[in-house]
Amino acid sequence: MANEIFLVSDWHFCHNKSFLYEPRGFTNIEDMNEAIVRNHNEIVD
Repeated sequence: MANEIFLVSDWHFCHNKSFLYEPRGFTNIEDMNEAIVRNHNEIVD
């Protein structure tokens, strides 16, 4: 098993500004937060 390092930047959790979540296809910040966590957990153990 190889060691992996993941680098991330500001994912804008709870930044309730429509210009952050609407262009990404979300209707609200809660949906975007859930998708970020789900996508992260699919890649990182």
